[in-house]
Amino acid sequence: MIKEIKSKQKRIYTTILSSYLYLKCNKVLFGIFIGIFTIFCTSGFAQSPEIFKQVKLLYPDANAVVLEEKENVNIEIENGELKINSRHHIDKIILNEKAQGYANEYIYYDDTFNEISDIHAVLLTPNGKKYKKQKVDNIKTTGKVSSSIFFHDNKVKQIIFPKINEGSRAIVSYNEETKDPHFLGAFYFSSYMPSVKSEFSISFPKSVKIKYKLLNDDDGKIEFKEVEEKNIKTYTWRSKNVDKYNWDSDAVPISYVEPHVIVYIDEFETEGETKKVLSDANQLYSWYRSLISKVNSEENEELKAIVDTLINEEDSRYDKIKKVFYWVQTNIKYVAFEDGLSGFIPRDASTVCAKRYGDCKDMASIITEMLKYCDIKANFTWIGTRKIPYTYTDIPTPMVDNHMIASVKVDDKYLFLDATGQYTPLGFPTSFIQGKEAMIGLDPENMILEAVPVIEKEKNAYTDSTIVEIQNEALVGRSFSNFTGYSKLAMVPNLSDQTYDKNKDFLSEILEKGHNKFSIDTVSISGVNDRDKKLGLNYDFTIPDYVKNLNNNIYVNLNLDRVYYNDYIQKERLDQDLIIKYKFIEKHKTCLKIPIGYHLTTIPENENFYHNDFGFSIKYTHNDDQIILDKTIYIDALLLDKKDFTEWNKMIDLLNKSYNEVIVLKK
Repeated sequence: MIKEIKSKQKRIYTTILSSYLYLKCNKVLFGIFIGIFTIFCTSGFAQSPEIFKQVKLLYPDANAVVLEEKENVNIEIENGELKINSRHHIDKIILNEKAQGYANEYIYYDDTFNEISDIHAVLLTPNGKKYKKQKVDNIKTTGKVSSSIFFHDNKVKQIIFPKINEGSRAIVSYNEETKDPHFLGAFYFSSYMPSVKSEFSISFPKSVKIKYKLLNDDDGKIEFKEVEEKNIKTYTWRSKNVDKYNWDSDAVPISYVEPHVIVYIDEFETEGETKKVLSDANQLYSWYRSLISKVNSEENEELKAIVDTLINEEDSRYDKIKKVFYWVQTNIKYVAFEDGLSGFIPRDASTVCAKRYGDCKDMASIITEMLKYCDIKANFTWIGTRKIPYTYTDIPTPMVDNHMIASVKVDDKYLFLDATGQYTPLGFPTSFIQGKEAMIGLDPENMILEAVPVIEKEKNAYTDSTIVEIQNEALVGRSFSNFTGYSKLAMVPNLSDQTYDKNKDFLSEILEKGHNKFSIDTVSISGVNDRDKKLGLNYDFTIPDYVKNLNNNIYVNLNLDRVYYNDYIQKERLDQDLIIKYKFIEKHKTCLKIPIGYHLTTIPENENFYHNDFGFSIKYTHNDDQIILDKTIYIDALLLDKKDFTEWNKMIDLLNKSYNEVIVLKK
């Protein structure tokens, strides 16, 4: 009942607040509103500026709240081309004096495709029953910092507000010109703050055909309205009272879960001619292909000579592909570039070869060209990483992809060649494009859409076989560990070479067994530099103070590797799916030699948990002189659905219980 009352109160105050923002513009209506509002509220609640207390009541735990956010896009046709301008407006109220950072506004844009102008910023500070208005001129323009991109034209305008007080309002408006009609983008109805009211609209002549996609609005909270007046259509989407987005580093990106709308231009008519922009995936491909039409137009003798040194006459087609792919991975350093259309157009293979570095597009360029010299047809391929939830079929816009690779057909299936994964073996895609829809360019006119395979868990295995024996209160043993697939790829970048001395700290942390007194005595490493072989780690170790001796009994826990111990999904993040980097399986076999003069009195029960997407099994066996623990843990999904979090926590309960079980040996 209390929850119902609070919910009703919240809806009432949201309606009042939205009405307040609208009526503020009309003095007569606003006077009527204030009269009604005074009767409705207690005298304390209605004190001015009223809006602060209203919002504080609605969102008592928030640092700041978006009172209103608007983006109004206007499309016109001038001289046979589209002219696109948007007006942005955001009004934020600060709910405590510690929230200074929330007042500042950041405008992110690409100055090749967008132009920002006419910025107006004001600070409203509570002053009795009114607001004191102060113009804000402290605006800085800088390059957007990115740790993964060496050179780009992404910019940010930072509007820095002076010291704010509790109840201050930071208001910013500005114009944005979109220079290329392929980039209309998306509007989100939520942010890192709660939002009382959001609105996105787009106005366009009837001769322009607009398509749109509203996503993540399953409960129908976003209102849509279409209006036509004097040959101008306007689409408007509105939302009210949207909670803030709770970001988590392991959760799916905001585009997977938060309500947003994507609009794009299908086509437009001008002077009797129909010009297509993004009517479907084929039209998007046609535009992409036009951007790369001049790439690798001339052959390069240096690159041909390199290919000649790599390839032998007796090499199979598969071997030729492997040698070229591995050469690019080894010799071309990945450096990201996003500079205007250079973020879409690869550099010539000759340039990439000469510089010995390039971005994903450049690596695709040199791979396709080198394979051409092997008489093997390879294809430029556009793809989005798993950070992007869209497909070319649903939303044929540049928002679908952020990556380019090469692909080649072998035995009626496509191999996806992504050299940005320096150690990825041929036949494996990089983990972040698994399952994604790829646009494969067959020729200037034709393409196909093909799904990248998801690598099954059995190919991403960590297997460990360990033999241990008891020496006083220490456990001494030898392990034979192998890593394959993505499990190996997670290890290799941290292994500088095949010697223990240079990798001691990393190996001690990764291979730790028992507790933190674990120490590696000797180790041999194999397969680090061979992409097609498993990574092998064979090592001797000691775990001091691990075995308990009491009253002629020995107590020892054979769960030396406690993966996922206490790894619960906490209640506060039960509302977002979790991204899994790759499917995998771990198998641990631990064999304990029973000391002479002792016999087994207590052995733990076997335990297991099965779910389609995750699970484990723990099994004990013993004979006259040894006890064996077999443990298997797996994850068989790339996305952990929030509806399965309860089952996950049940698994962790059982796993923790099993991890705490001990073997008892009696003298």
